[in-house]
Amino acid sequence: MVINSTFIGNTAGNGGAINNNWMSELTVVRSSFLNNQSPFSAAIINWGPLPVSISNSTFSGNVAQYEGGGISNGGHPYGG
Repeated sequence: MVINSTFIGNTAGNGGAINNNWMSELTVVRSSFLNNQSPFSAAIINWGPLPVSISNSTFSGNVAQYEGGGISNGGHPYGG
């Protein structure tokens, strides 16, 4: 669970701020994702299939070359 957190200017290969494991639920509350970068989903990548809940959070200036600049949901690390 991520609460009252700020992610600014992070860079990664997958999910600039959060790379959520494919068998983990994710809850984000009152958090900010600002100016993060990644080729695949700049702020959050969720590999699925478990649920993601995001509330009262801000996404701004996140840039990805492929998939979501803010959120990519439902990918599978093994090609599914």
